[in-house]
Amino acid sequence: MAVLNISESVKGPAIWQLAFRPFFLSGALFGVFALMVWGLFLNGVNLVPGGSLSPAQWHGHEMLFGFGLAIVYGFLLTAVQTWTGVPAVKGTQLILLWSLWLLARLLWLLPGEGVLVWVAAVDLAFQLLGLFWLLRPVILVKQWRNIAVAVVPLLMMIANGRYYLAAADDDYLQQQHSLQAMIWLFAVMMSVIGGRVIPFFTANKLGVQQAKKHLWLELGCHLSLLLLALQTLLGFGLPQVALLALAVTSFLFHVIRWCSWQATGLWRVPLLWSLHIAYLFVPLFTLAWGLSEPLSWWTSDVLHLLAIGAISGMILAMISRVSLGHTGRELRSSLAINTAFVLVTLSALARFAPALLPAWRLPFYNLSALTWTLAFVIFLIGYWRILTSKRVDGRPG
Repeated sequence: MAVLNISESVKGPAIWQLAFRPFFLSGALFGVFALMVWGLFLNGVNLVPGGSLSPAQWHGHEMLFGFGLAIVYGFLLTAVQTWTGVPAVKGTQLILLWSLWLLARLLWLLPGEGVLVWVAAVDLAFQLLGLFWLLRPVILVKQWRNIAVAVVPLLMMIANGRYYLAAADDDYLQQQHSLQAMIWLFAVMMSVIGGRVIPFFTANKLGVQQAKKHLWLELGCHLSLLLLALQTLLGFGLPQVALLALAVTSFLFHVIRWCSWQATGLWRVPLLWSLHIAYLFVPLFTLAWGLSEPLSWWTSDVLHLLAIGAISGMILAMISRVSLGHTGRELRSSLAINTAFVLVTLSALARFAPALLPAWRLPFYNLSALTWTLAFVIFLIGYWRILTSKRVDGRPG
């Protein structure tokens, strides 16, 4: 994802030059805050600013739609400039978009049930405006093949709207379905974006030929996850045996794909193996999800294999790499950020462990929250200056 020299820098602080800067920084900062608050709640200290939502509902919603979407739009609104050659959103327009995201997070601090309407309006406005700035350059250059990239953010906006409607009706089951659908949609996005960048980054860094893509495998990976996402979001009511078959099929597709990306020397490069490990959690999750009912595993334990292992792992790997590349720095990770990669993987395993050792549920929850928080604190300490200062090569961006 090299930055094209296609626009002049906007006046003002470097942080408003491209979307990855404010959204990676504030997304990671908010994630640390939200998980620390959740960890305290698990241990009897309730500081959750959930307004009309329960602490569990606030935690689930804000980690996905607050933390997760900040990173998604930070990445996509930066990458679309490279894909299309059209200058990306920046300056005043970027400040407006970021302010909507932040305001939606802050509105939860207000008391009373009426706050839900305001949060929903602002949060959905953020997603709608972000979708506009994502689609605009694609349409301007008529790059129709990249229109598909906007499909998942659109479905994510639908999932968020559905969540707010369910919350207004006090329909807990539909809220859970919306959150689960959002997790599946993240998996779809990882399949699409990961399928583009992981083999490219791997081949480029190691100087080998990029893994050959097979249409049947690519479609199998994308469509199996999309069907599972739509099943959750729209409630097709597929029988359990069909869902198990679909989950196992998805597992096989993604394992075959992941194996095709492997190359000699990969596991000596942290900025590569962190991406590969994160992606490996996608098939691990689909298999565990398919087996969760027969094995009586808690759904939340299984969902966190994807939420932490895949989503958070991929987020940490990508924001570490993109922040270096888009500020003109060498693509070399520090010992500290390498440690963070290990910590977020440990967090995923610890969060899943209660499925196997339920008697140790709270200690594993605490270990997972602690290691996740430490991982992103390490990122914030190491990358704060990088994200808030100008490119070292003097180029715009």
